[in-house]
Amino acid sequence: MWISEVFCGNLFVSFLLISKYLNSNVFLYFPPKILHGFLVEFLQPRSCNPVENNMRKPIFLFCLLLASAASAQQANVIKFDKLQALIDSKSDQVQVINFWATWCAPCVKELPLLEKLNANNDPTVKVTLINLDFADKLDKVNAFIARKNMKTDVLLLDEIDYNTWIDKVDKSWGGAIPATLIINPKNGRRKFLDKELQEGDLEKLIAEVK
Repeated sequence: MWISEVFCGNLFVSFLLISKYLNSNVFLYFPPKILHGFLVEFLQPRSCNPVENNMRKPIFLFCLLLASAASAQQANVIKFDKLQALIDSKSDQVQVINFWATWCAPCVKELPLLEKLNANNDPTVKVTLINLDFADKLDKVNAFIARKNMKTDVLLLDEIDYNTWIDKVDKSWGGAIPATLIINPKNGRRKFLDKELQEGDLEKLIAEVK
């Protein structure tokens, strides 16, 4: 009942339905004058009923939460050929490729280190998270990404026969996660770590391949 009476509610519900097909940034942008006018109109008291007026702000905040969830980072599903292209990339950036899953406690524990590296915005380093949950758990993965407010690019690898591709990532890899592959395409140097990252590991490994 609230949503039907609130303009922003209708807007965000529509936004959630079509955000899978279009760029969400388009729908989250409001020209300052329009946004200011909407806020003034929505938040100002409309009646002498204090209950009605007090309900408007919670509804508005609820709308903002919906918009935030809808615009969160989301995982893209890929096949191994896309991962192979990433590994073989001729980019000038050092590629940091981490393999993880939502059900893997050590993976989840080390994610802040990868998020921190990504947040540094170092133009010489590119961080990509390869998720190994099953593809039919995509909604769960996206919910995890939103809950953790992750900003790093996430790709869900839809290849359940691990034995067909893990040795193509690194010949020493037995398939255990977390695992991190660091490649410098410029000089061909690479490092592979199939255990949980500790503070300082990423910086050390990146320095070793430069």
